[in-house]
Amino acid sequence: MKMKKIILYSVTIFLIGWCIPSMAQETDEIDLSGKWIVKLDSSDTGASEKWSEKELQGMDITLPSTLDEAGIGKPLNLEPALNNYVLSNLARKHQYIGKAWYQRQVNIPKDWKRKSVKLILERVIWESTVFVDGQKIASQESLAGSHEYDLTDKLSPGKHMLTILIDNGNKYPFINVAGDRYPDPVNQDMAHGYTNHTQIKWNGILGNIVLIASEPNAPKNLQVHPYFKNRTLKVVFEQDKPSKRKLSIEIHDSEGEAILSQAIEKPIIEGRSVTFSLPKPEALEAWDGFHPNIYSARLTSGNNSLEKKFGWRELGNDK
Repeated sequence: MKMKKIILYSVTIFLIGWCIPSMAQETDEIDLSGKWIVKLDSSDTGASEKWSEKELQGMDITLPSTLDEAGIGKPLNLEPALNNYVLSNLARKHQYIGKAWYQRQVNIPKDWKRKSVKLILERVIWESTVFVDGQKIASQESLAGSHEYDLTDKLSPGKHMLTILIDNGNKYPFINVAGDRYPDPVNQDMAHGYTNHTQIKWNGILGNIVLIASEPNAPKNLQVHPYFKNRTLKVVFEQDKPSKRKLSIEIHDSEGEAILSQAIEKPIIEGRSVTFSLPKPEALEAWDGFHPNIYSARLTSGNNSLEKKFGWRELGNDK
């Protein structure tokens, strides 16, 4: 059945398959949720005093969570009252804005010796810096996506000290609109992603905290884009050293039934990006709100596999 297009803008957007994260197969994982040590750095001396090179003497905290949830930070001392200061907005029981250092020991198994290792931190506000055995690896910032670090060359089998610096300070003050109706300056930032009026300015790590090991040169970042006009699927993925050998793809429906299985002979390779197109399988049905048909594409490159969920859906402009 031919689907009606939705009128949006002058561009065509392919939704499903773009926004659902791909899932790596045949990987090992170490879940880092649990007990950590945290030390607050309100005076911003941790870097100059090289806290990452020391065993932190701080407070216990269970991650994933926030300092607020752990009861760490400046306690609320407001008394109930009918005035603007008390009633202007929701108040946090404990509040801390600044740098906090989180630390724990990790034990890398022997069978990870020749594998690629990645650290994933899901939901951080909003800058993280990772150290392994006192050595700085890198920093990342995002309010929307997970922070991911390549630790392949730093985590040899055995014990290591992992330190994560989280900074929830106002790194870009000029993007905020001041809400002068709020008496407390800490509540006057009105940027939607960084404000105490919505998700609060928490410090911590929410969601997954995990080390993932995979075989060297495993494919990653698999994307499946549907093209309605020529009834094809465009498949894109990344690989450090792309190869045309032993490349294949399978597509399964929600019941696990294979609707396509095909070897890929001539993919387009540009740097680390690999692209190829497939004709739309006849059994592939469109996605909509009443019939949310979701499919799974399983890419195999050599001995490594990668999966991605996607749907056959198009939004576009039809004037």
